[in-house]
Amino acid sequence: MSGTTGGADNSGGQIASSSDIPVGSVVAPTVFSKHRTGWTLFLLAAIYANNYADRSILGILAQPIKVELNISDTQLGLLTGLAFATFYALFGYPLARASERIGRVNVITACALVWSAMTALCGTAANFTQLMIYRFGVGIGESGLAAPAHSLISDYYPASKRTSAIALFSIGVPIGALIGSVAGGWLAQNYGWRTAFVVASLPGFLLAPLLRFTVKEPPRGNWDASRLAGAAAAPTPPLKEVVKKQFSTKTFRHFCIGTVVATFAGSGGGAFLGAYYVRRFAIDYTTVGLVLGMLSGVAALMGTFLGGFITDFLARWSKRWYAGLPALALACAAPIYLLGYMQTDWRMQVGIMLVSGTLVSLTTVPFYGLTQNLMPARMRASAAAVIFFFINLIGLGFGPLFYGVMIDAVTKHLFAGYGLGEYVALCGNAGVKAAAENIATACHTATAEGTRWTLAAGMIGYVWAAVHFFIASRSITHDLNEAAANN
Repeated sequence: MSGTTGGADNSGGQIASSSDIPVGSVVAPTVFSKHRTGWTLFLLAAIYANNYADRSILGILAQPIKVELNISDTQLGLLTGLAFATFYALFGYPLARASERIGRVNVITACALVWSAMTALCGTAANFTQLMIYRFGVGIGESGLAAPAHSLISDYYPASKRTSAIALFSIGVPIGALIGSVAGGWLAQNYGWRTAFVVASLPGFLLAPLLRFTVKEPPRGNWDASRLAGAAAAPTPPLKEVVKKQFSTKTFRHFCIGTVVATFAGSGGGAFLGAYYVRRFAIDYTTVGLVLGMLSGVAALMGTFLGGFITDFLARWSKRWYAGLPALALACAAPIYLLGYMQTDWRMQVGIMLVSGTLVSLTTVPFYGLTQNLMPARMRASAAAVIFFFINLIGLGFGPLFYGVMIDAVTKHLFAGYGLGEYVALCGNAGVKAAAENIATACHTATAEGTRWTLAAGMIGYVWAAVHFFIASRSITHDLNEAAANN
């Protein structure tokens, strides 16, 4: 193994300074050059950006798809959430296990090609069923990125820099959201939603082979004391052991619940945010794309970038900040979001929600960095996959579906108050076109207000999540110290 005696390894690595090596170790970690480490992290972040753009572009395209395919908000919730997230969650763990056996770079490369191909096929869908099947495929492909990437990063960076590194990797999410929203809105406005899907798929076909041929696999557990002390590599443990290890830890349990609940609220509302601006403020798709780019891209970029570094900085004084920062940020974000939804001018609303969106994004990175630090090296990719299973199935999957069902229900209730008849019969695409002006106005008003009140009510999820993060802050120092002693 390179890097065990002295000098540089043959893959661009070099020996760490003595301060980086745990006391009593007999094997030095392989430390790659800054150029190679930086390139790896940059490329992983770029792939994550493509991953998230392909995943989230449906949000900006929801309204034109709804109109052309004549589907309900409940069906949109299925497409945005459960159709994608079910397969994302189900395949995440097997692909993470595969990455621990055949290589993380290999798995990420193959999965990037799959999700890119399926995104392109979404642009050919002729009906709801076809589009749902293609979203299944996008979910399968995208499930093979995050967990293997987190594990890969954990072997490139020591524990003291791991959260910051994962923060930089996670910047791919807001960048992808920004690109997907702005480009998707412009493409939908000028060329149609089908072209938007095809264009969004193209970067993945370039990034996948670039990763495969330029990024190297570091040794497993590269920075762990057990490996550096010369201990033999442990076999990959079974799923039951990974789950038992995670959920026997009080900190993890409450962090997981808090993250799932926050994801449920954020993903559910985010799936309909583009449609909300079209329905309530009647702005064009290009402008909506810019708005979503600000809210899901710029705000999330600032929050994600700052979250990892602020957390690592505050943790120098107390490790409780790994949970305390998310608790404080979410508790403050909820009322600011509510204030935003009460605005009648969309520009004022966007300004207010930029603040709350940044606060919510501060919570993204600490959980992932914490999980990597709590778990042994051979469990890290599997542990991340378990987390993503719950986050994506419950939060990303059922969140949009729940919001879609609630928007349909609240909208029907509001429309019934006008005493004009049945919402479904009068407000379908064909019905609205043939309806009298007062009925068409009632349809649009009920839909806009039903969407607004549902999104506003969902902010209670952030308060609920904040409570769990606060509880986790009380045990986090003990659990992290115990994990460091056992690794």
